[in-house]
Amino acid sequence: MSFFERPPVTLYLLRHGQSEANVDTNVYRHKPDHAIALTALGMQQAREAGTFLQRLFAEQPNEAPAIILRSPYSRARETEAQVASVIHSHVVDRVELPELAEQQHGLFDGIPPDELAVTFPNEYKRYLLAQEVN
Repeated sequence: MSFFERPPVTLYLLRHGQSEANVDTNVYRHKPDHAIALTALGMQQAREAGTFLQRLFAEQPNEAPAIILRSPYSRARETEAQVASVIHSHVVDRVELPELAEQQHGLFDGIPPDELAVTFPNEYKRYLLAQEVN
């Protein structure tokens, strides 16, 4: 079967639920970005997203089985686990893709935005100049 003969695929994009850093950016001071977890509200939001998807799947019984793709970040893993716990009967595979990780900021990772100019003044100036060009 050629690509053009295949039935269409529906893609649902879902962002992680509320994380610790969404509530308090100071968490970056003591925890790396990839290790930031969901809050209790974030877990609830993820389950609600799963319930929403479950209703969609129920309305479309001929829909292809679900494959969940997620980043390797803790909050993405937790969101995926909560969603999958609700739609598990529709899920045929769960795949972690490093390519889905959030943008890395190297030297600036873990530094609150309001402290970048003080902590790394020269680098921050170069960063701002690069932003103006783009």
